[in-house]
Amino acid sequence: MTGEATTRAIAAATMRMLVPATVVGSALVAVVGTRLAADRTLLVLDIAIVLLAVVSAVYPDRHVGLAVLVLVGISWWVTVDDVATPWSIAVAGAVTLFHASNAASSVAPPSAAWSRAMILRWSRRSLMMIVASACTWVAVIIIRQTDVAANTLLVVAALIMIATAAVAVVGSRALVGDRTGTPR
Repeated sequence: MTGEATTRAIAAATMRMLVPATVVGSALVAVVGTRLAADRTLLVLDIAIVLLAVVSAVYPDRHVGLAVLVLVGISWWVTVDDVATPWSIAVAGAVTLFHASNAASSVAPPSAAWSRAMILRWSRRSLMMIVASACTWVAVIIIRQTDVAANTLLVVAALIMIATAAVAVVGSRALVGDRTGTPR
């Protein structure tokens, strides 16, 4: 093998390991973030989340990832009392990365090589979701600090309009092709 071929083989092997490692690592971050937000978690749920994440990394095309997401949600719901904790951003980011990396690994066979464009596309979309989660957290903080009892309907309508606008912007970007004319 030439030096260039060796470099490409190492890069491909790294990418093949990076996606499953992100599946397991993001589930672990969700468990740790929940523990930090609540100062306690249920050990049985924590172990189940991590073990199912490993199974999901090995078999990404199965529905095990859904079980991981459900258990992370149950763990958060059962243990965290503060709805506005900053740790919710870390857990939301971990859930986003888990979902994106699990979905990405189920799109192609494990031996498939990831192009730079593919990595950038998946990373950009995941980052947009994490930013949206952070914006939602800020909205929760603002709403929590103001008296909206009389304006609940107005707040709900505003949040629906913001969500609709975000979906429209993301949807329009997905339909626009790049310079070569290929859809994103």
